Amino acid sequence: MRVQRRVSATGTAMVCRQVISLGRTYAGQTVTVYVADSTITVELDRPASSSAPPTSRSAT
Repeated sequence: MRVQRRVSATGTAMVCRQVISLGRTYAGQTVTVYVADSTITVELDRPASSSAPPTSRSAT
């Protein structure tokens, strides 16, 4: 699945209930996020992309 999100003023974006911290450098920018079964990949304006497994936190 591919989605686009605008990065908040604090440098985060939310996709599939996962908060992705990109840093304030990207605040206000639109990023493309690719979601797979085991990874979330963020495509930035720069040539490099970042990929990491999603994490989940259960409410206690």
